[in-house]
Order: sequence, then C-alpha cells, then structure tokens
Amino acid sequence: MRNLPRGQDHKRERILRALAVTCEVCGTDLSEAAAQVIVDDLMQYDESAVLKALTRCRRECKGRLSLAAIIERLDDGWIDPDRALGIALACSESDAAQIVCDELMAAWGDAAPALQAGDRQGFRQVFLSSYKRRVNEARAEGRAPKFWVSGSVNRAQVIADGVQSGLLPAAFLHQVPLLEIPEYLREVASLPMIEQASNEPATITAESDDRGVRDRPREPQPVLPRP
Repeated sequence: MRNLPRGQDHKRERILRALAVTCEVCGTDLSEAAAQVIVDDLMQYDESAVLKALTRCRRECKGRLSLAAIIERLDDGWIDPDRALGIALACSESDAAQIVCDELMAAWGDAAPALQAGDRQGFRQVFLSSYKRRVNEARAEGRAPKFWVSGSVNRAQVIADGVQSGLLPAAFLHQVPLLEIPEYLREVASLPMIEQASNEPATITAESDDRGVRDRPREPQPVLPRP
C-alpha cells in the first residue's frame, strides 16, 4: 500500500471496507491484490461518490462485481447514459435547447445514420455504446465534462437553469439579453465577461468564444425526421 497523507489513508480504508462488503453481497471473490488495484483506481474520485456507487452496485448488480460496474454508477458530473440518450433523441427531433457535452454529441454523430434510416433501436444501441465508451475514456484520463448548450428554442431559460444548477459557468449568461435573464441572476450577468470566464475551461460556447469551435462536434443539423 502506498504511503498516503493521513486523510487519504483513512479514505482508502473506508473504500476498501465498502468494496469488501459489496463483493460479498454480489458473490464476487477478489484477491487482496485485485482489491487494492480497484481501490487505487477509485481513489481519484470523491469518496462520497464512490461509496454511493458501491451502494448502487449492491442493489443493482446481479452478476460478478467489476470496476466498470462501479465507475458506471459514479455520480461525478457526467450525464447518466439513459438521460443522455433522451437528450440526444430530443436534439434529433427539435431545435429545443439542451445542455450537452462533447461526448454526448460525438455519440449522437456516431448513431445518427441509424436514426436517419428509421432504425430507432439501432440508434439507441450505437449511441449508448459510443457514449459509455467515450465517458469511460474521459474518466480514465481524469477529465470532467464540459457542458454547453445546443439548440435555440427556449435557450435563455435553459442557460439560466444551467447556471443556477452549476452545470454551466456564469459566462454563458452573456449570450442572453439582460431582460430575458431571471432577476436573481441579473447581477451576475452584469459583471464583465472576463471576470466570469477567467477560471472556466477555454471552450465556453461557439457563439461566445470561437476558440472552441474547432474542437466541438457540430450541433445536429438539420433536424431529423421522426422514424
């Protein structure tokens, strides 16, 4: 075991104990070495999120416990795959504004041909496979999601809700006319944009900052016909 700061050492012990209990409940035998490796991988995440993911595994997993099953259940900011699928379908069927991330839209691009062909089930399978793979790769690299807004219908309200919930940085409010911003957010919106964006990722939105345009998948254009 690595020599860790005292707080981290206690965190590791708690995760290891919860992992042992979860393995027992799921009927999974793990060697001590395998358990230590899994805990190594889980140490990069918030302890509360890991413990909640292990609780979900005890309730939901019907087969052998795996690291992938634990990571898939982490509430670390990434959109849940089923919810992401619903957002992708909504983007395909209308121009209503949606909060999305690059991985979601890239998976949408992978699956779009199936929906264009009228194969809704094929779209679902391809999208979920692509999205889970991309999110797992991002998690393995320690990357957090970067959210932005797709679509134009009801965009002001979606941006306001996203800023209020913490999904979107306050700089997004500069895309919205001041009178369309809820009163409780207008003071934030009136601050200079550079102050709001200084601590945010360089990629904000295609509309407010063209530095990120080259790296972001295009929004779905045109709207696809319903199957």
